[in-house]
Amino acid sequence: MSSLADSELFLEIAELAVAFAGFASIASAMRDRADVDNIRVDAGRLTNMIIVSLTTAMLSLVPFIPMLFSVQATTTWRASAFVAIAAVLTAGPGMVERTIRMKNYREFNMQTNVVNYGIAMIAAGAFLACALGYPAGNPAASYATGLVALLLMSAILFFRVIVSLLRPHVPE
Repeated sequence: MSSLADSELFLEIAELAVAFAGFASIASAMRDRADVDNIRVDAGRLTNMIIVSLTTAMLSLVPFIPMLFSVQATTTWRASAFVAIAAVLTAGPGMVERTIRMKNYREFNMQTNVVNYGIAMIAAGAFLACALGYPAGNPAASYATGLVALLLMSAILFFRVIVSLLRPHVPE
């Protein structure tokens, strides 16, 4: 981290990501279980959201490890970006497969998924840029961009989960 402000940013991202996962998990426990199709889509969204949220939290903390060993900042950011790319490549296929299975149900929203895939590409591109050392003067900016993109995906999924849980209770 180049400054205390950078450290605080990454810790705040981690905290927000964990909060999304926690609140959505608690809210889903209160769901009415009558509509099986909606439950399947909600479960898929919740699973994807927890994966994105916890991955974002973990990746927010990864740069601190090399810093503890006094590794040069450029090396720290590049190594952290390679870890992020590996995490995205590991989690991504399962999330895509789950999303494809969800599209057969009424509550599936194609527009939201298109937006999330676009955001995922932005995150992957930002992590790749950081791994390649761009921008040369501040690779932390690329890494932070990737994290914020993942956090945005988590927020969108959180919103979709909460809206679907509240839908049966909205006055007509």
